[in-house]
Amino acid sequence: MPGKSSGAVTRILKEWARGLVRKTQVAHFENEVIGGLYRPPVATDDSSPFVFADDQRSEGMAEDGFAIPPKSLRMGYAQDDAEYIRSGQSSCNILRRTLSDHGVELGPGSAMLDWGSTTGRVLRGFAPEAAAGEAWGCDVDGPSIEWARSNLSPPFRFVTGTSFPHLPFEDGKFRFIYGLSVFTHIEHLVDAWLLELHRVLEPGGCAIFTIHDEHTVEYLRQHERPNWMPSGLGWDEILQHDVTVVRGERWSRTYTFFSGQHIRRHWGQVFDVAELRPHSEGYQTAVVLRKPAR
Repeated sequence: MPGKSSGAVTRILKEWARGLVRKTQVAHFENEVIGGLYRPPVATDDSSPFVFADDQRSEGMAEDGFAIPPKSLRMGYAQDDAEYIRSGQSSCNILRRTLSDHGVELGPGSAMLDWGSTTGRVLRGFAPEAAAGEAWGCDVDGPSIEWARSNLSPPFRFVTGTSFPHLPFEDGKFRFIYGLSVFTHIEHLVDAWLLELHRVLEPGGCAIFTIHDEHTVEYLRQHERPNWMPSGLGWDEILQHDVTVVRGERWSRTYTFFSGQHIRRHWGQVFDVAELRPHSEGYQTAVVLRKPAR
């Protein structure tokens, strides 16, 4: 009998150990998945239990009264400080003109969202709207958001997002949403993102997103071939497909092209496609979307 009791205990211990291993493996896998969804705003040392915050320094103050982010947080935009500020203001002005052309006003109390804001390069141009209502920036890059929180808030507000299609806002919160050069790098879950952006846009609201399309192809064909374009992929090949993805080792090196026909047919199932405006953001086309009023 002692042997039988010992065997039962051994089996129980083995099953407990298997369960522990299974739980550990799942937890480790889940951590890897979640960790890949966004870049956290901290740097860690595997040999230490301590966590160190990223550098929050700035490059001085711009004429608009806000701090200038360090070059390491500019996502490839101008290394020259004045050009960085100028480029953001130029994009802001284009967005304002597009809104005006479509009869969209951001009155007192209106909320707006810069989806993919990084350090607020464009959002800082909407200071009057931020003072009169809410101007939010959202990005998967934690260090950029932490810098923006430390240096641009108030009047702007910021939240770290993930590449999973979820935004931490209530239904219909925003009168205006824009995303510059975001869908240009997205390969997966495009439909889910469109539905999520539709959810947080108020009825009657407007969304503007820039994309690579056939006008981008024609522009690049006439200029120097970018270094990210594979030598074996021809421009005509891209034009033959609704969606073409030049896949890179990370999202910032992935380039997605959509045909205008695809945008109107597929994105038009979620939004009303009001306009496709070529060369709105450099060689990118602006897709102007509306959510019908109830």
